[in-house]
Amino acid sequence: MLWAIVLGSGIFLAIRYVHSRRAWPDGEWLVLWPVLSQYVLCLWIAIQAPRRLADDKQSGALELLLCTPIQPGEIVRGSMRILRRRFGRAMAALVALDAFIFFAHFSKYGGWRRGGYDELFPLAIYALVVFPVQGYSLARIGLYEGLVRSNSVRATFMAIWKVGLLPWVLFIGFLMTWDAIRSHFRVLPNIGEQVAFASWAGAHLLPCGVFLAHASWRLHRNFRSLA
Repeated sequence: MLWAIVLGSGIFLAIRYVHSRRAWPDGEWLVLWPVLSQYVLCLWIAIQAPRRLADDKQSGALELLLCTPIQPGEIVRGSMRILRRRFGRAMAALVALDAFIFFAHFSKYGGWRRGGYDELFPLAIYALVVFPVQGYSLARIGLYEGLVRSNSVRATFMAIWKVGLLPWVLFIGFLMTWDAIRSHFRVLPNIGEQVAFASWAGAHLLPCGVFLAHASWRLHRNFRSLA
């Protein structure tokens, strides 16, 4: 199903480009398609990552598996290998489709500034780093949440909160805090586009790094007790 959606999207984008090369893509496609596609894939990863370990923990299969010579590290590596095989190539394909849309935009306008979207260039660069890190973090943190939560649904919601929603809370909180401080100290500058995009990327990468390190440490040190 995942590859059918990716392949269908690629064919659709190619047809749009061939059919209306001089009128496509507009600004909405340039922004909405990468955001929508990447967030849908991240949501898909968050749903699937904790399911196997959470279900095996509930059924008792994980307890039986830990009675065998298989080590917890092998279980974690095997689970991550399955997730990479299932979603890694799809994420690479979506990044390639994003690059195709940007190429079509360059072909149409001959550059960013002529198309009126020069300010989106740094955001696109940041996004190329943020979304792969976010996808990997959801996979790893999802495995951990699948062990510590009572079921896979709660594990999915916790993974989404930590990696998907909390970064937006931090980003909006930073903007509001800076604006409130600036109202009392006029010497402080306004937040420009570069600072806003960098703070958006930082607000996403910081929780990913913190929760990813915590989940990896707990999976390595306390897998049996969590199970």
